[in-house]
Amino acid sequence: MVRNRFFQILRVIRFDDKTTRNQQRSIDKLAPIRCVFESIISIFQMAYTPNEHTTIDEQLVVFRGKCPFHVFIKSKPGKYGMKLWVAADAKNFYACSMQVYAGKSGGVREKKQDLQVIKDMVCHMYGT
Repeated sequence: MVRNRFFQILRVIRFDDKTTRNQQRSIDKLAPIRCVFESIISIFQMAYTPNEHTTIDEQLVVFRGKCPFHVFIKSKPGKYGMKLWVAADAKNFYACSMQVYAGKSGGVREKKQDLQVIKDMVCHMYGT
């Protein structure tokens, strides 16, 4: 795609309602793209059934731009970015499910967050 065309499309594309944007952001930091993100994940899950060797791991997508849910992880080489949890098929490296870490909820650190993430990531695989 030509650079000028990309910026032209970028100026007019929106994934959320501008009138309710501030209200939604106060509840959910991922609100502007949540419906698009979840629809992509549901397509991933419909298109492929993973085998018994599935792994769940966190991934830091390096990003230094303006984002309400960017994180700093000292132990990672990139240090700044967006934290994702990805459930992937270990044989074919297919991403079956993903979740974005959107930060603390209500300023309080979540307890047993890893257990909840695992339950959410494998619920669509139950009974397969």
